[in-house]
Amino acid sequence: MRLPVPAVGRLRGRRGVPAPRAGLDPLTGLPARSALVAHLRRATAPVTLLCVDIDDFRRVNAEAGQRTGDDVLVSVAGTLRNLVGEAGVALRLHGDDFAVLVPAAGPSAAHQLAEQIQHQVSRPVVVGDRRLHLRANVGVVLDHPVTPAEADGPTDAVVEDLLRCADVALALAQRHPGGLAVHSWSDCRAVPPEQLLQGVADLHTALAPGGTELALHFQPQLELLPSAPGTAVHSCEALVRWHHPARGTLGPGTILRIAAVAHLHRALGARILDLALAAAATWWPQHPRPVSVNLEAEDLDHPGFPDEVARALERYGLPAAALTLEVVEGTLMADPVRAAATLQALREQGCTVAIDDFGTGYSSLAWLHRLPIDVVKFDRSIVAGLAADRAATAVVRHSTRLAHDLGLVVVAEGVESEDDLALLRDLECDRVQGFLTGRPVPVDQWTALLRSETST
Repeated sequence: MRLPVPAVGRLRGRRGVPAPRAGLDPLTGLPARSALVAHLRRATAPVTLLCVDIDDFRRVNAEAGQRTGDDVLVSVAGTLRNLVGEAGVALRLHGDDFAVLVPAAGPSAAHQLAEQIQHQVSRPVVVGDRRLHLRANVGVVLDHPVTPAEADGPTDAVVEDLLRCADVALALAQRHPGGLAVHSWSDCRAVPPEQLLQGVADLHTALAPGGTELALHFQPQLELLPSAPGTAVHSCEALVRWHHPARGTLGPGTILRIAAVAHLHRALGARILDLALAAAATWWPQHPRPVSVNLEAEDLDHPGFPDEVARALERYGLPAAALTLEVVEGTLMADPVRAAATLQALREQGCTVAIDDFGTGYSSLAWLHRLPIDVVKFDRSIVAGLAADRAATAVVRHSTRLAHDLGLVVVAEGVESEDDLALLRDLECDRVQGFLTGRPVPVDQWTALLRSETST
């Protein structure tokens, strides 16, 4: 993959500032670590940093000798230099550790570049009469905002922050079977490195068969009845909790960040789906209320996912109507064609499909209607404080009318005040969800709510 050459200016520095004159690595001819710091200090936009090391490189030196090891490092350096071209900078940090600095790239492009690095490095290297097979670990730090408000470039603390995040990403890559970890800067900032590294190991343990640390809470979703102030329990959303033996109860945000850097989204999603359907099987016969489960991009990209859902429903004796699958708007935009095919297969099974966090991206309802969806959930950033925000009220009013014209159900998420609830009713919103109408609760409290509603 070649990155767009026009982006080179972002790494070439500010106008009038001379190019870095940091020394070159004497062995490979690549810029050295000091040059990386110089480039970062002159960056004018966010960057993505890929750290690369040769897996088990010590074995090469031990078995083939240091001269052969040096020849391997020179070969890897040439591979990285040719791969990056003029779109970025390849550097040697120390030993068998290299770095590639490129303009900010999204997760998909960064992952593709990392895989290409792995593929190129893994090609057999012929050194003298030896044919060596290498394997590269690649840790990626996405979109680090190295440019501070000051005009004279990032501070030492900012540069060190990026290098620290890169070290964490590479350490995670070394632990991952595929040797690859894509790690966002926000993840690194949200979870301290030592907790993140330990968290990856702990999440593997929690996801092992028979593990009981992961559990679900269920947040009610209420239907707004025509007669004010009437409501009725329509369904619930399953939200994961991790009862960590040392850190206490962790919420979805922390869990998902750890799962992302550990490439465990698919395994985590499968566990959540299984727990949600196992719970639904306990209330569905007497109280047929659907449960919603959130999907990740990895689920939509997997061609066998609809079959996995069908088998899970069959395992617990549930109809497809018992399950709603929620997809974040941005996830759909990544690959609309593949996402549409997966969602269509799920709808054909009888599952309901909902767009979650609508309003946080750039797509329109008219465009989303081309996708096989049933429900639109307005994000809490639009709903919270709605009664005091005329602009947000106008957006919700017109979006609700259009959604209804398109045959879609409208859900408002993040309802926290009586004034907002009353206004949403006036705007003809179909359902609401939020702390005002019901906090996430364990399954026994959720089923108690269903029983109390039936008895009244």
